Amino acid sequence: NGDVTISDNTIVIEEEGNVSIDSVSDGEIVLSFTGSAPDISVGDILVSGEGNGFLRKVTSTSVEGNTITVTTQNARITDAVENGSVDTTIPITISTSALGKGVNYNAIEGVTLVAGGIDLKNVILYSGSVSGEILTVSITEGSIDFSPSLNIGFKVESGKIQEFHAVADGDLTLDVDFRATSTGDVVHSDEIYLISIPIGQFVQFIGIFPVVEVVTLDIYAGFKTNIQASGDLVVGLDNTSSVSVGAKYDQGQWTSVWENTSSLTSHPITWPLSSSIELEGYVEPRISVKFYAVAGPYISVVPNLLFDGEIGGAYAWFYELKGGISANLGFDVSVLGYQLANYSTELLNWETLLESDQSTWSLLIQDTDETWERDIDKLYVTSNSTSVVFQLITNGEWIDPHSEESGIDVGIFIDVDQNTNTGLNEGSDYHYQPNDIGADYVAVVGVEGDSLWNWQDTSWNKLTDFQFLNLDNNSNTFEVGVRLSDIGNPSAIDIVVANITFGADTTYWDWAPNAGHVTYNISSGTISLAKSGFSIKNRNTVSVSKTKGMRLIPKNRR
Repeated sequence: NGDVTISDNTIVIEEEGNVSIDSVSDGEIVLSFTGSAPDISVGDILVSGEGNGFLRKVTSTSVEGNTITVTTQNARITDAVENGSVDTTIPITISTSALGKGVNYNAIEGVTLVAGGIDLKNVILYSGSVSGEILTVSITEGSIDFSPSLNIGFKVESGKIQEFHAVADGDLTLDVDFRATSTGDVVHSDEIYLISIPIGQFVQFIGIFPVVEVVTLDIYAGFKTNIQASGDLVVGLDNTSSVSVGAKYDQGQWTSVWENTSSLTSHPITWPLSSSIELEGYVEPRISVKFYAVAGPYISVVPNLLFDGEIGGAYAWFYELKGGISANLGFDVSVLGYQLANYSTELLNWETLLESDQSTWSLLIQDTDETWERDIDKLYVTSNSTSVVFQLITNGEWIDPHSEESGIDVGIFIDVDQNTNTGLNEGSDYHYQPNDIGADYVAVVGVEGDSLWNWQDTSWNKLTDFQFLNLDNNSNTFEVGVRLSDIGNPSAIDIVVANITFGADTTYWDWAPNAGHVTYNISSGTISLAKSGFSIKNRNTVSVSKTKGMRLIPKNRR
């Protein structure tokens, strides 16, 4: 402690042999005494190291029997200490093995204290309506352990704080998976409290003067997300970091302390290419120190991840996953002295790219420009381990894709077994045949609705919704995703596409390719064009009465 000088008007309750504490509340302390009443006057400084302790300045007193009631206001350490210092290192731990099985902590559902830290499983960060859409963000699996040592201390000279420091040093490990699902376009952020763990009360002495630190570790988690259309994402990482974080005050200046060495590994990503999505997720352990349970510094470390996945544009799809770690400081040091300003700052986020990938569109078909509106121009394809995705472009824009007058009626025919004798084929007794393939499935987009159908015996049967569909008004391009599991997980498929345009008196069928089919090898991503002798006279213009309703799917099946 060096030179120690305590002001004459400071009364340490524990040093008063005939005085005991009955109760402590905001603005009032009730003491019991034996013998003569203690000499407590207005302006005196009362301090105690019992429990959370207190440090108060007396504003009035009243004595009744052997009880003295003292009204007070919060005091500052420099009201009592003219010269002196403290410096201590406090171990922070969050495991039951170190805290003991009887530790009393508060936590939300899904968060538990275990031998290795904190278990996070099926923790809901948000579930509710945002702009009319349903958003759910959760931690599906996770755990965190943060057990640093906290070095804290200060020095008082001539009644002023000359130096103060609070620095946490230690290791952090985080294993976490975030999941975000939405029914539509959503932009939202939120943060919630997960658990609060009382680390303990610690007492240091400047002479006889007790300095009490009440230390708590709180864990928070939060997210920011931007989802376009309905989407579902699971993304996670492991983060093992050694950190030194805090701040020092010396000679009137604050200086931040921030050093970290981090090792990050990404978890497998589940992103079904259903929408463009951004998700930032973090788990934040925060160490709070309150002198006499009133005010003090907090230090938080924020391991985080950022996923950015985009559908369409220059790439069929693109994503990157970054991981990082940052820190926040909030130093309320008003309890120390009068001349010391509070200090708060966000320390620089360190981040690294964990993984990225992209897929360019592969041109499947470039069709002849026919004489009618909204005929097929191009069909592109891409795929990943769970999906095959098509992008179709027409010559000219539709206004409302589901309107007969201004829309489209597209069928993407898929032959998954590459067998012309199965599915809808040349020999089927049906009002059209998809060139030379045996179509097992058809993805229908536009006037007849938006669904995947499969061929059963002699007719089409509605199977399921698409994995996703990006289809806007006043456009000439749409993207549709089909789950590979919905079509039997083929390694290669044969493809033919048709689009029906409804004129005033004529229904136009545009087939692409005009003859034959295109083969897409999902495993290798290669494309080949198969020509055949199959042909129908006037293949691309079929004139029928509109009342007959010639469609991809008969009306009674829809």
